[in-house]
Amino acid sequence: SKSAFEVDVVNLFEDFDIEVLAEKVASKALDLLGAEPVASKSYPVIFENEVMSSILAAFQSVFSGEAAIKKMTLLLGKEKEQIMSEKITISDDPFRDEAKIINNFDDEGVACYAKKVVEKGVFTQFLHNLKTAKYFKTTSTGNGFKQGTYTGVSGTNLFIEPGDVAKEDMISSTKEGLLITQVAGLHSGLDPISGNFSIQATGFLIEEGKVSRPVNLIVVSGNFLKMMSDVDQVGSDLKIDYSGVGAPSIKFASLNVSGK
Repeated sequence: SKSAFEVDVVNLFEDFDIEVLAEKVASKALDLLGAEPVASKSYPVIFENEVMSSILAAFQSVFSGEAAIKKMTLLLGKEKEQIMSEKITISDDPFRDEAKIINNFDDEGVACYAKKVVEKGVFTQFLHNLKTAKYFKTTSTGNGFKQGTYTGVSGTNLFIEPGDVAKEDMISSTKEGLLITQVAGLHSGLDPISGNFSIQATGFLIEEGKVSRPVNLIVVSGNFLKMMSDVDQVGSDLKIDYSGVGAPSIKFASLNVSGK
């Protein structure tokens, strides 16, 4: 048996279609019937938008001034440096139209505004609250939000800007590779200080530009910055999830995969 899930968040109840949601969940589960591992080697890998959003969410602390103070980010001392592919721009936009979370002010009363965290691969700035901004002798970026009993630093609609390539075209341009549709163990399988990750994944094998069969029980591993420097194509299908983190589907030239 196979299982799947789907989350849909809408502003108006009449926009919620339970039948469409149920069909998506059933389709996801049925598509994975008969899944098997692939041979262990390096593959071109396409992370679907939801998976890419989850990976960005798991690594978003690397952009925090709070992590920089604690020296717990791999981006310390890398401001204004090229750290990713020129195809990658990461924005923090509290007013993004398709987002579910809109913030005019952060929890410290500082006005929120749209900003580039990474622009064409160049790391432009850390995100700050009042405390971290004072430490680095700069100004708050309007990213001071309550995290339990204290005010931490977090993004407000932190997302990778979309490209102009359809996911279907990414697949058709791949001779042999993997389309990853689900990942597990993100928070135990990655290290935001080193950027290394090793995560269990599920998806589909691509052969001669077509999805050939479902794949499971594989582990995809690499390094976040190296992976983000090895971008082949950036998709047009940006999706910002209900937590305020988003990404399009992205094709990477090569990632290590452990299977059978």
